[in-house]
Amino acid sequence: MTEAAASPPVRFVPIAIGHYDDAGYESLPVEREVGRVARALSAFGAVRDHWDTPMPERGADAINKRLHAWSSGEEIHHSVLYWVGHGWSNGREAALATARTPRNMQILGISPDQLAAALNRRNAGSEQGWTLVVIDACQSKRYAELLAGAMFFDQFGGRRALLVSASGEGAAWIGDFSTNLEHCLDHTFAAVDEIPLPALGRELQRTLLDGQAIDLGIGDAALVRRRPALRTLTPFDIADEMRRVLARLTPEERTHFIPKARSDDNTEYPWFFEGREAEQRAIIRWLRERGAGMLVVTGPRAAASRRSSVTCWSSPARRCGRRCRGWGCSPCCRTSSGRTTRSSTPRCC
Repeated sequence: MTEAAASPPVRFVPIAIGHYDDAGYESLPVEREVGRVARALSAFGAVRDHWDTPMPERGADAINKRLHAWSSGEEIHHSVLYWVGHGWSNGREAALATARTPRNMQILGISPDQLAAALNRRNAGSEQGWTLVVIDACQSKRYAELLAGAMFFDQFGGRRALLVSASGEGAAWIGDFSTNLEHCLDHTFAAVDEIPLPALGRELQRTLLDGQAIDLGIGDAALVRRRPALRTLTPFDIADEMRRVLARLTPEERTHFIPKARSDDNTEYPWFFEGREAEQRAIIRWLRERGAGMLVVTGPRAAASRRSSVTCWSSPARRCGRRCRGWGCSPCCRTSSGRTTRSSTPRCC
């Protein structure tokens, strides 16, 4: 069993408030942002916890009910709590707006104490689970600071949390957080199978400019990819095409065959694999023409025979219909004359 499979599941719990009774609040396209964050986290096994309450009915009662259901469960799991909507702070106090909150948020907004109570209740009962809290709202930096203070004030409250605010003392721009998260996961940490949450928090704080990350004893918690990271020294366009090919494979193929095909141990940058075009074509032809059976690939015991690499390259090629350029000399990447040449395919892992 892999470490990713053995670790507790990751729940993505969005609290998105995009419609407000008070006309003083601008409506926000929050569902779009929730979708972007959910897709970015899906590579790490995060499962979205859908909220069926209609947007206009997401007042304080509905929010508290959702927070209570999330924080009171006995199942051990990691959590990403994502709040997106309007926020407020006067420097001493801070609040998050619900659908029913009037323009004066001091009256009916969700206070840091309220959210801290849910976080402490959730963390106190889940020793193995970490919590990443993202406040994607205006003036959220002060809210996150007060939230951290409220969590520490409870001596029996849970820890192992990372708080991320998407803005400082001013406005938050919708889409900033999701864009920066996608960049961090898909580019900054693209070659990393396990992304330490402290490192992710520092990078988000750097890229969000006015944002902030507060580490509340998050320790060695990490986001673990459900498929191997793509460690390759190739241009971005080729790397993106390789990721699309990987996404079409089954989990078993990604975790077992692909590392062998790269000829690395999943911790190093792989070197080029080239040649054996005739053997690859023979294997692919056999796989496509036969629905069952056994094909034995044999050769000298020396590592240079590349039995594993030849076999592992051939399975993705059969499934994809053609070989992705950039995956070595490919039996299916041909010139206009139908011949396969080294110059017709970029060299990479």
